[in-house]
Amino acid sequence: MERLNEIETNEEFLDLIREAVQSLQNGHTMVFNYKTIEFWRVAYSDIITDEVLEANRYWEEKWEYSCPEVFFCYIEGEYIAIGGIDNWKEKYGIEEGSKVIEVNNIDVDEAVNSIIQKTHVQQDRDKDKLFVDYLDPNFFGENTIFTIKNPDGNTVRKSIQCNSEEPWRELFTLIYGGSNSPFEFRKWEDKKTAYIKVRTFPYGKLEEDRPILLDFYRTIKDYDTLIIDIRGNLGGNTSYGIYNILMPLIKNDTEVEFFTAFRQGKYANWQGRKDGTRLGYTTLKDTISNLPPEVRTNNFVDLSKNNLYFKRSETAFNGDVYLLVDRWVHSAAETFASLSKTSGFAKLVGTTTGGDGLCFTAMCFVLPNSKIVIWIWGGMGINPDGTANEETHTTPDIYFEFGEWKNDEELIEYLLENVIDQSH
Repeated sequence: MERLNEIETNEEFLDLIREAVQSLQNGHTMVFNYKTIEFWRVAYSDIITDEVLEANRYWEEKWEYSCPEVFFCYIEGEYIAIGGIDNWKEKYGIEEGSKVIEVNNIDVDEAVNSIIQKTHVQQDRDKDKLFVDYLDPNFFGENTIFTIKNPDGNTVRKSIQCNSEEPWRELFTLIYGGSNSPFEFRKWEDKKTAYIKVRTFPYGKLEEDRPILLDFYRTIKDYDTLIIDIRGNLGGNTSYGIYNILMPLIKNDTEVEFFTAFRQGKYANWQGRKDGTRLGYTTLKDTISNLPPEVRTNNFVDLSKNNLYFKRSETAFNGDVYLLVDRWVHSAAETFASLSKTSGFAKLVGTTTGGDGLCFTAMCFVLPNSKIVIWIWGGMGINPDGTANEETHTTPDIYFEFGEWKNDEELIEYLLENVIDQSH
């Protein structure tokens, strides 16, 4: 409230709202920009009215993006320079592979701990520390100085500038390449092994993409091994992974059970009744261990029980399935990863996922005066062991972290040579 009372401009107000929402520390909780509002307008037509849309045209002009000219991305517990914009190497005297070791003369991990009220901070459970996906100098205040250790061992202190572009497209291009193709298919005939890269689970493409995938499944029916790569898949349509991958390929009739916890509240209850996600409540709190303590309070309604049934289909894959995952696997892709592991469909290989899956609904509401649109996850997905999926995510069966940063092939090569070859 102190900051709110000190605000003098609409730009400052928008920045404060964005920071406040991000400080809730949930990947699905965000302020919508104008482009996102347009995308979701039909789904939330009773909330996103013409008046709201027009107001957010105004807010889009006030929206300040921050894209650093050098991307120090969190890799294996450190913040590594993986690339940048234009002639960043010459401008800053920094090489790929350089590491940030301090921010404003404070250890980089301590500095990240200090910005939990300003941006979305995640927990690396494997290394027991908090992290951000990349270092934005604006997280740490004006005139931020990074202390950077280059691969040759020399240390430099630099102030990294930012431009006003949206950063995520640039970041993902650096990490995963700039391919616009939704799929990548490969075959190793000598190993009887096939590979599918699925980059996203897009809305509106479920039916259109299914024949493409089914045709490929039929060509590999007699193979021994299938690798499905969803690294970098941020999610989208939960039904996409279930109907286009799990249901056509699973080889055994299987039932999977999981739960979703819903918070009580006038608006939350109305939204749940409206979209039908709060049907079939069960009173199972006392029978499930490891539940987060807040779920056991009256702030949450009884858990919603979800049962999914999978039956073997004519395109079922009889061999071994490996699912490649990393921390970017989130939302609908997280649900797919969790169901793949729980059902026995696939062994997960890689690092712990990004979490926040096993829930099928989100809530959208509009601030009454400014008409700023805020989106928030509608429930808490519960893992089979009773823990919150958002907090503990899904752990791989075979843990493998990048030995070389920015080498997307390394995990595939490891799997082919050290797992698949050894099992046949």
